[in-house]
Amino acid sequence: MSLDLNLIYSDFNFTMDKSSRHKIYEFEKFRLDTAHLMLYRGAEEISLAPKAVETLLVLVERRGEIVHKDELMETIWTDSIVEESNLAKYLHVLRKTLGNQQNGKPFIETYRRRGYRFNGEVKVGSSEIKQENTIQNFAPHPTISGAIREATTGKVVVLADWQHKSEADARTSPNDLPADQTAEYSTRKIKSRQLGFVVGLIFLLLASIGLGSWFFANRASNAGAIESIAVLPFENADGDADLDYLSDGLSEGLIDRLSELPQLKVIARSSSFKYRGENIDVQDAARKLGVQTIVIGRVGRRGDDLSIRVELIDARDNKQLWGEQFNRKAADALTIQREIAQTISRKLRLKLTGAQEQQLATRGTDNPQAYELLLKGDFLINKNIKGNTRKAIEYYNQAISLDPNYALAYARLSRRYQAYANNGVFDPKEMLPKARAAAQKAVELDENLAEAHLELANLALNDWDWKTAEREYQRTLELNPNLVAAHQSYSLYLGIMGQHEQAIDEAYRVRELDPQRLSSRSTAPFALLIARRFDESISENKKILELDQNYVPAYLVLGYAYTGKTMYREAVAAYQEAKRLGKNDLSLDIYLGTAYAGAGERGKAQAILKQLETSKEYVSSGELAILYAALDERDKAFESLEKAFAVHDLQLQYLKADPGFDSLHDDPRFQDLLRRVGLPQ
Repeated sequence: MSLDLNLIYSDFNFTMDKSSRHKIYEFEKFRLDTAHLMLYRGAEEISLAPKAVETLLVLVERRGEIVHKDELMETIWTDSIVEESNLAKYLHVLRKTLGNQQNGKPFIETYRRRGYRFNGEVKVGSSEIKQENTIQNFAPHPTISGAIREATTGKVVVLADWQHKSEADARTSPNDLPADQTAEYSTRKIKSRQLGFVVGLIFLLLASIGLGSWFFANRASNAGAIESIAVLPFENADGDADLDYLSDGLSEGLIDRLSELPQLKVIARSSSFKYRGENIDVQDAARKLGVQTIVIGRVGRRGDDLSIRVELIDARDNKQLWGEQFNRKAADALTIQREIAQTISRKLRLKLTGAQEQQLATRGTDNPQAYELLLKGDFLINKNIKGNTRKAIEYYNQAISLDPNYALAYARLSRRYQAYANNGVFDPKEMLPKARAAAQKAVELDENLAEAHLELANLALNDWDWKTAEREYQRTLELNPNLVAAHQSYSLYLGIMGQHEQAIDEAYRVRELDPQRLSSRSTAPFALLIARRFDESISENKKILELDQNYVPAYLVLGYAYTGKTMYREAVAAYQEAKRLGKNDLSLDIYLGTAYAGAGERGKAQAILKQLETSKEYVSSGELAILYAALDERDKAFESLEKAFAVHDLQLQYLKADPGFDSLHDDPRFQDLLRRVGLPQ
C-alpha cells in the first residue's frame, strides 16, 4: 500500500487563521486572566500556585453559587487523588490574597458542610488571540536537530541547508529555465515539497512527543507530590533522662524549620509527639496525623560526642526515602539540625526560593551553650508542670546572657511573660511591658522570625490596637504558615472582628495541623460559638468529650453555647461538671451565676454575685457586667463596664464576641463603648 502525498497535501497545505477569545474577569482591584491562569492586582502580577488560580477560577465562574468542596476537588484535581487539606490550603492562600470587599465582606465565603461561594460584582471582558501558521511556510531554525533523513533519497539534509535551498527554489520559476531543464526542475520541486512536508510532519511529531513526555512526567510528578510531613520525637537511645531535652529539642527544632516552608503541611509538635517509642507503626501514625511522610530519629551521646540517626519514610508505601548517620560533637547539634532540614527539603524535591533556602540555613545562635539552654527551657514548658515556667524564664535569660543577639530566646521569653499576665499569676502592668520589650528586641534582631511577630500581634490585641494586630498576624503566617499558635490567635482575632467565616476556617486549619491535641480541637467550637452557631459548637464539643470525658475546656464552651441557646439547665450542668473536675475560679462562678439567672434560680445567682462583690481576689469588671446583665441590672452592668474600660480590662476584647453581652447591644451606651474600644459597630 502506498501513501498518496498529493492527498495529504490537500489536507495540510492550508493556513491556520484562528481568532480565539478568552475571558478576563475583573472584580474591584483584581483581574483574572483565564487563558494564562494569572491573577493581577492592578498592574501587579500576583504569584500564586496554578491550582490556587484554578480554584479561584471555578468559584468566580460560578459566582453567587455555593460550590461543594467535592465538586471543587473533582474539577481541579481530575488526574490524582489528593487530600482535602490541599483544597483548604489553597483557599486559605486565596483568602489572604483577596482579603475583603469594600463592603467588608470576604470575597470567598464558607458554608460549613455545604461548600464555598464567591461574592462580589464581577465584570467580564475578553481578549483575542490570533495565530497564523502555514505548513508550507514552516521553516525550522538551524539549531533544531542536527539533520533529518530525506524520505525519498535516503540522504541526510541539514535543516539550515534545506531552508536555504527551499527559499532559492521559491525564487526560481520554470519559465526562467531552458526547456531541457524544466523537467528536472519540476522533479526537484516535487521532492522539495515532499521534503518540506516530511520535515514539518517530523518536527510536529517530535514536538508532540516532547510535550507529551513533559505532560505525563509533570502529571505523574503532581500525582506523587509530597506535601505533608510529621516529625516524630527522636528516640533517646541511651535512656538517659538528662538527654531527653536534647532528643526532643532536635526534633522540635526540625519541626520549626520545616514549618517555615509554605509548600509543606507540617504537623505540630503537640500532635506528632504523641507517637513516641521504637515500636511505632509509621503508617498508622501517618494516617492519623494526615500526612504522607514521617521523619524518625535516634539520639545517643557519649561525653561530648553525639550520634544521630535520621530517616525519612514515605508512609504511602512504607519505603525509606533517605537515611543518614551523623556523628558530631555535641556543640554541633544546631548545625546538624539545619543540615537535616536542608536535606529533607531536597529529598522531597521542594522548589525553594532563595529566601527559604536562607531561612533554613539560619543558625539562630553560634553559641552551643545558649542553644542548649533554650532547649532546656522549651523542655520544661512542654512538661506543663507547675513552677516550670519560672525556671524556663531563667533558662531563656541565661541563653540571652551568653548570646545577646539570640532572637528566638527573646521571643520565647516574651511568650512566657504574656502567659503570666493572662493567667493572673502576676500583675499585667508588670509583665506586659517586659513581654513587649522582649518581642520588640526579637524582631529587631531577626525581622523574619515568625514567633516574634506573633508575640507582637498578641500584645497589640491586648492593647486594642486592631490594625497592628491584624498586620502582625498576617506577617506571622506569611513567615510560618504551619505555626499552630498563630492560626489559633488569628482565628480569635477574626472572630472578635466579626469575620466569622474566616475565623472558622482558621480554626479548622488549627485542627488539621494539630489533630491529636484537644486544645487545638477546641478552637473550632469556640469560633462557632462566637459566630452564634451554637448547635455546631455543641456538636463539636461533644466529639471532643468522646475522646476525653475529663477535658474541662469543652465543658466551659458547652456552658457558653447552652446559655446562648437559652438552655440554662444544660448550661448549669456543664459548668458544675467543670467545677467537679477541678476548675474552680471566679470567672467560672460568673458564668454559672448567669446560667442560674436564666434558669429562674435568681437566689443562687444573687448569692454568687454577693460573693464576687465582696471577694478580696481579683474579679474582672468586664466579666462581672455579664452577671449584672443576666440579672437585669443594666445600670450596674454599664458601671462595671466603665470600670473595666478605665483599667483596660482584657475582657473588653470580647464585647461583640461573647454572647453574654448580647442583651446590652441595643443600648446606646454599649455602642459608645464599642467605639471607644475601637471595635466595629
